[in-house]
Amino acid sequence: MRDFKDPTTELPTFKCSYGVDKNLKSPWKYKKINSYGRMLCIGVPITLLFLSFVFATQILTRSVYLSYKDKTPEELAEQINVPFSQYFKFWPAMVNTAALIVFETIYKRVAVKLVLVENHRTEEEFEASLSLKISLFQFFNCYLSSFLIAFWYKDFA
Repeated sequence: MRDFKDPTTELPTFKCSYGVDKNLKSPWKYKKINSYGRMLCIGVPITLLFLSFVFATQILTRSVYLSYKDKTPEELAEQINVPFSQYFKFWPAMVNTAALIVFETIYKRVAVKLVLVENHRTEEEFEASLSLKISLFQFFNCYLSSFLIAFWYKDFA
């Protein structure tokens, strides 16, 4: 196997201090930085900030859609002086789709940096934290519009 790493391999970015285990009387590495503390104090607020951007984008695109939903192309052309105003009804959906892609791309990069800051000792801890962050954000990012339509707007007509 090429580039195989044992999941318990210690990361080169792991910051530790050395001490002696009292029971075994052998040298031991202790974490300098608390991973869970950093996860709660840094990772969670930044993730919530990104999720609030997603939520605000969903609400904004929905309000734009509702403001132009029942207008005819002629009314839109009078109100908005842009070429192809008959397609303006579809712009919120296109903006929403673009925002989904942009937020996902940016958050993947931010999630890697957040996990590096958390100071995980092994590859296994690092990968578990990274996959949890990315999968939860992707779930919220992709399915928020469905939940909003089903439970908040209730617009099925």
